[in-house]
Amino acid sequence: MGWARIRGHSAWEEGSNSAHNCDTKTSILGYKTTLGSLINFCNVLMLGGTSPRLEVGSEVGSGTINFNFLPFGATVGALIKPSTVVGSIESPFLACDGAPTRYAFIGGHTSIIAPVVIGLGSIVAAKTRVNPGIYGEDKLIGGGNLEKTVVNDVARARVLKDMTPKYRILVVQMATTVAFRRWCDLRIGWAKRNGLDSFSVRLLEAFADKVEKYMAALEAYGDNIAKYLLASDANSRPDSLEKNKAIAARWNEKIKPLMQSALKDTGDLEQATAAFNAELDKVAQEKAETDSSFYETLARLKYDSEPVKAARAYFAGISDRLVREAGV
Repeated sequence: MGWARIRGHSAWEEGSNSAHNCDTKTSILGYKTTLGSLINFCNVLMLGGTSPRLEVGSEVGSGTINFNFLPFGATVGALIKPSTVVGSIESPFLACDGAPTRYAFIGGHTSIIAPVVIGLGSIVAAKTRVNPGIYGEDKLIGGGNLEKTVVNDVARARVLKDMTPKYRILVVQMATTVAFRRWCDLRIGWAKRNGLDSFSVRLLEAFADKVEKYMAALEAYGDNIAKYLLASDANSRPDSLEKNKAIAARWNEKIKPLMQSALKDTGDLEQATAAFNAELDKVAQEKAETDSSFYETLARLKYDSEPVKAARAYFAGISDRLVREAGV
């Protein structure tokens, strides 16, 4: 990693790395995520995976940029920016023994126009423009470049069309982040039970705090849109006015409280992952003399074992439930 910059509220899990001249801000990289050279990631959650090259999980080609700056002033979001999520809460479990080869790959010189969700197993071809949207798992994404130049009065861009699709993207991003934050709690609990030193525990707690900061950025983006939509009827196109009022109200009254509550509610974590934790602790005790890391310990668990299946279902259930209850 030469001439790289890791700015405020960024955190990288074990095995993550980059080549030269990379910049991340308010970005979380999961296990074994690799960035190439000349990459700018701001407000990105990218979880890992397992690729044919064992030392690499998900990967980003050189020259890729996540574009998320909105140039219309603070009321629209020049300071609060949309985000990108790559992968899913299934990603950490791919470290398990016998897990399928699944990862996300973003080819070089790609332009990601946030907000975007790119599913686990998807591949983005080099030089692609990824427009805002939710892209499913195991998809090949290519093209997307504008065919012709579009010139309009900037005032037209300030009058927003139906913003429900943007909130739909935001809900998926927040649900994935909540599930990953719960995963951080599991890791902290494992570290404490298995006698890791206080510095190691504090590192994991600091990592979890960075995930919460990413969540706060998502929330602020939702707040910003809702505030703008509700400030004046003139901020919405006439044919989208009622839809925009409805989604802004739903954000304030339902979606935001739902996500905040889920982020804090860890009451079912211990019981739901008891068998999984027991297997992790058993392996850790057997291998105590090697001082194995968490992911090295996880790699000794069978991907298709009942404890791992139950844990996978629990974490996937968190994100699925939140998306369903948000009702966007």
